[in-house]
Amino acid sequence: QNVSDDEVAIDALWCFAYASEAELTDDVVDYAAGQGLIPGMVQSLLHPIPSMSLAAVRAIGNFVTGNDRTTAMVTNAGAVSTLISGVHSGVHGAAAGGRRLKEVFWTLSNIAAGPPASIDLLLAESPDVPQCAIATVVALAPDVPNDVLKEAIWVIGNCFAGGTREQLARIVELNGLNVVARGLQSPDSRVRRMAQQHADEVSKIFEAQHEVPHHLRAAYQEAIGRHVNEGAGDAHAEDGGGAGEGYSF
Repeated sequence: QNVSDDEVAIDALWCFAYASEAELTDDVVDYAAGQGLIPGMVQSLLHPIPSMSLAAVRAIGNFVTGNDRTTAMVTNAGAVSTLISGVHSGVHGAAAGGRRLKEVFWTLSNIAAGPPASIDLLLAESPDVPQCAIATVVALAPDVPNDVLKEAIWVIGNCFAGGTREQLARIVELNGLNVVARGLQSPDSRVRRMAQQHADEVSKIFEAQHEVPHHLRAAYQEAIGRHVNEGAGDAHAEDGGGAGEGYSF
């Protein structure tokens, strides 16, 4: 993180990105943590040189595919608020290209796959950014390409798979279900199938419960409830049970 030569710093970031891509080993994580490199990676997310910030996004994204301990190392260094700051400042926003935003949403989806403490970070307000991570995903989803939309859907889907009652209620209030609805209306059949799978999982949460607050059930029905049965035959079934079964609001 103290390298002054930008090219060397970029090469170092890509080295960590590639080293963690196939399999994130404890050796790579422990070395990065022991050398104090993770805060430097997070800071590089906002670097004005595009190849530097892109390498940082890829490295951080790979690190949060690991276990909860590894993800916590990255999120404790401020990765979520820094990523969202980059989106709103233009470093990682739509103007920077679809690939950049896809990497950001992919990283957020991996964080969303963690424990409720990780999902809390996606819902947390910060004085440094105008919106929390979930609100940012919701705001951008209507206008992104299909490959970016798929990652946005995974962000919402992973939150519903592992979130608490309070977290899911907040995501509904932030219109998070509209992201899934956008996928259900996509002209791309692959996006529709993936969105349908997530819609089916969400429906198991809502339809199985009788005490869901009226405004949340209405928001669900308005966004995706009417689509669930329409496309059920086209859904991509990977396994039997759903993460939302038995969940209680």
